Amino acid sequence: MPTTRFEFIGDISENGVSITDGTLEIYVNEYEIMLRNYVNGMFRGKTLTIHPFSARMFSGTTFDMKKDYQINMDGNRLGSYTNGPLGHPGDGEFEIYDVLNVSISGAFRNEVLDIGIRANTSRGKDVCYIAKEESEEKYQALSVTARFLVPKDNLEAFFGLLPRKTNGTK
Repeated sequence: MPTTRFEFIGDISENGVSITDGTLEIYVNEYEIMLRNYVNGMFRGKTLTIHPFSARMFSGTTFDMKKDYQINMDGNRLGSYTNGPLGHPGDGEFEIYDVLNVSISGAFRNEVLDIGIRANTSRGKDVCYIAKEESEEKYQALSVTARFLVPKDNLEAFFGLLPRKTNGTK
């Protein structure tokens, strides 16, 4: 399954404070998901990436709509939480945090698949790719939560079973 881009209604919070405006830009493939605040024409800001992730893990939820799905994982690098590029985009400056544990849940409610992701990170550091520099871990660890709604009309495309027909919903 190639990476597919969606726009869905959702929210990302950092330590309990919302950092989004209601629409998330979501990229999903067979092994990871990437979520960020949707800003038309821009690819910068805070991004949560989780792997391993497969949208198909929720497909059983749609067949038995009364059962919820949840998985919890612990590790040393289950994805990342990044902020950037900072400053001039060509410099490749980012704040980077490794995801240490994650809880992913899903439930089919009111014609949508309601997905929640809760991740806890390591302490963060600055990275500048162009200068090949990396700081010590100087930022406090974070708790990042994300929630988004996959409309019924987008389920098969989200699961990677059909080509995506629409650009999501707002």
